[in-house]
Formats: sequence, C-alpha cells, structure tokens
Amino acid sequence: MQTILKVVFAFAIIAASILPFFSDTADAKTSYMRAKNKVYYALQNGQPLKEEYIKTNKKGESIYRQTYTKTGDSSTFNMKETKTGLYYYDDKNLSYPIKLNKSWKVRGIKQKVIDDDATIKVKAGTFKHVVVTRDYRSDNTKNNFYYIVEYYAPNVGEILEITHEKIGYYEKHKYHPGTLSVGKEFELSKIKNK
Repeated sequence: MQTILKVVFAFAIIAASILPFFSDTADAKTSYMRAKNKVYYALQNGQPLKEEYIKTNKKGESIYRQTYTKTGDSSTFNMKETKTGLYYYDDKNLSYPIKLNKSWKVRGIKQKVIDDDATIKVKAGTFKHVVVTRDYRSDNTKNNFYYIVEYYAPNVGEILEITHEKIGYYEKHKYHPGTLSVGKEFELSKIKNK
C-alpha cells in the first residue's frame, strides 16, 4: 500500500510540475509591457515611429521615448505594470488578471476584454495569446459610433490599434447615415534588440 501511495504521490508531483508547460494561454504572471532591452518600430497614423526604454523614474514607472523617424520629432511616455494592470500614465490599458469579458473604465469610457487568446499577424510577425480590448462609448448609436480595438501581445505590449468610425450627419434637413471607416492607428512593424 505504501508503494502505491508513493507512486501516486510521485506522479502528482511530476504532473504538477510539467502541466504549466503545456498551457496554451498566458498565465497571471504574463507581462504585457514593452521589454526594456528591445527597440520597437511601428507605424502610427501612417508615420514611422521608434519606441525605446530610457529609464525608470522614482515612482517606478518606465519611461519610453517615441521618435517619429522621418521628422525626428520625439516625446516620452510613462508606463507601469502592477498586479492590478498595465498603465499608460494613469490610464489602465489592461486590467489584471486578464479574463474574457472583464471590463473597467478609463476616463469614464468602458473598456472590455473581447478576446484573451487571439493569434494576430502584423508587420512585425505573428503573435499568439494576444489580448484584445475594445472601448464602449455611451454616445454610440447604430448609425453614429466611434470605438477603438487594441491588441496586446505577451512580453511585447501593444501590437495593433484599430479605430472604427461611422458618423452620420444632417444636410438640408435630411439625415445621411455616413459610411464605416476603419483605420489602423498603430501597427508594430519590427522589434530589435538594443
């Protein structure tokens, strides 16, 4: 009987130690923040952009520099990742733990996880286990709407941002429903080591 218990116990230990390696989804320890040792290249509104880590400030926020490579114009932005989420300045871009249909608010606008295990192809490559979020604005209607869908890859951060817009208008007392416009605001094109 002791031998059987020892075998069952040994099997349980082995199974518990190797099962996490077979998981297809990101776990609670997965980061969705930009790596500090990488340089990210993207197109933002059609303009080539370079993002790279500069330093960590006293608040523990990582500071990144964004440079438009054609014009040389640059700015910085702060990001931090805590056990409660991924923050861009003080706005919570992702709420942790990641769960399908989880929602939270950013500046009064509802954000929601609409996919927690997508495979997305962008110019920088194909990314698995991507988290997809969408905002829900209170003033959206069937014929007038604007919303943003963002895609976050594990250990890379945002890889794609797409806007969806349809704005109707009145002209000479007649309503025109407008046409759907879908645009890539941001698409990751390349990642390099520093």
